[in-house]
Amino acid sequence: MLTHHFVLSRAQLQEFLNRENQLSILVNSNPSTTRPIAPSLSEDVENRQQAIVSSYQKLLKAIDAKPLLILYASDGGRAQDCARRLAAEGTRK
Repeated sequence: MLTHHFVLSRAQLQEFLNRENQLSILVNSNPSTTRPIAPSLSEDVENRQQAIVSSYQKLLKAIDAKPLLILYASDGGRAQDCARRLAAEGTRK
């Protein structure tokens, strides 16, 4: 396994920190460049959520509500519990 060890002198570390500080100052001097991203992202998410809800509602309206027969077999009773939950879910919709 190869490992890399970096030893920085105090001067190199200070130079790195100064560059990072300059970058931070540059970015903070014009903060309006980052603001449009957040609102457009939240609008995009909201639009997608509305589209999903709309599609789901259309799908529910399009489903023909035919009777549902649930068959199950079980030794331990787990399938019966699942069948009851499915039946309850079917009657709600």
